[in-house]
Amino acid sequence: ISTLLNGSDINIRTINSYFHNITSFSNPIIYNLYNSYLYFENSKISNISSINNKLFNEQAELHFKNTIFENIESNSINVIEVYSQPLTFDSCTFNNIICYGDANASSLIKIDSVERKNKYIFNDLSINNCKSNSDLIKIAGNDVQIEISHTTIKNIFSYGSVINDIALKSFVKIKNSNFTDNTNINKVKCGIVSIYGDSELLINNSNIINNESKTSGGFMCINNVNFLDINISSSNFENNHGLDGGAFYINKGTTMDSISSIRIYNTLFKNNVAYNFGGAIYSDIEMFNITDINNVKFIGNNAYAGGSIYIKNDNANI
Repeated sequence: ISTLLNGSDINIRTINSYFHNITSFSNPIIYNLYNSYLYFENSKISNISSINNKLFNEQAELHFKNTIFENIESNSINVIEVYSQPLTFDSCTFNNIICYGDANASSLIKIDSVERKNKYIFNDLSINNCKSNSDLIKIAGNDVQIEISHTTIKNIFSYGSVINDIALKSFVKIKNSNFTDNTNINKVKCGIVSIYGDSELLINNSNIINNESKTSGGFMCINNVNFLDINISSSNFENNHGLDGGAFYINKGTTMDSISSIRIYNTLFKNNVAYNFGGAIYSDIEMFNITDINNVKFIGNNAYAGGSIYIKNDNANI
């Protein structure tokens, strides 16, 4: 079928609606609306077969509440994409989504904030049983805020990270969430969650269990950073696997302008495995400071060297 609606500068509220059994060569499939505000509530989008077509125009502001995305196949195009526009999910479900084809355009969600300082909210989101020939979620821009709360991401099989953040500067907050049974089979792109840029990272009251990266960072891979601040509290990291850093892999950038620090409270690292170095945590950050560890347990983690923590440089402080 053709695109359902074309236009620009329109506000649309779609409530109690069902889009299903669509095979489309039109781009986008549902709404092709520029500079518009789109709100979905209590709706379902399912049984969609897309060839080089995203669901919506990338230059529309998108907000979803109590919306289900299910049984969608996308070939060589990102399913949902926003360019310099806000995006929020509240109490939504993604189930059985397959993204295949071109590795540069095979994601479930792609975000590019460009020069805007946008905040992207993923609240009470469930992403289950999805496959991607690239990163499942891609994030880019100059300065972004990502808030993931009360979210479960489970049984993802991707040729890349589940979440890949390449923004120049990021504030990433993960709270009350679960990442379970996810696999990144790409031997070049590291981590289930990867961050490439200066970052503040907060993880609170979350469970990170049974994740695997075929390269470094069984859960988190942080690369090419010049500034890094990590705060982890009341969380569990169990049975995660990576080449270096069974749970965390932290790699330095070209220069280090500021002292990077990590604080960990009331957290368990258990049975994480690195096949080389750092059963739980690996770092080669210069001037890296583990400034505060309080009520943290390292149990049964394993690596060739540094069963729990491996720090490569001589300027670290613990």
